[in-house]
Amino acid sequence: MYISTCLAFEDLELILSNINECIGVNLKNQNKLQISLTLKPMQCKILGEALLNFVGQMKVNKEVSSFTGTMDVLFELEAKMKEGETLCQLQNLVEKKQALISA
Repeated sequence: MYISTCLAFEDLELILSNINECIGVNLKNQNKLQISLTLKPMQCKILGEALLNFVGQMKVNKEVSSFTGTMDVLFELEAKMKEGETLCQLQNLVEKKQALISA
């Protein structure tokens, strides 16, 4: 299945939620077009880092006008956790990899 849409010039809402040890990524516009993904935390980390690296190579214009879209981000962190469980903490995997290589 191939689905394509351009949301670059629209105001968007991004909702991130905890779904059974996965992360729900829900992106929707004002016309109620909605794109939903469920990814594992490592997939989200790789996606986020890839986006940051890609955008870092581009000239990004911070100008806001009626022809540019914005994005509001909401976090739904209300996860029901079992006894003894803790929330996933971000780790700097690059530093750990370098420490393993140099050891």
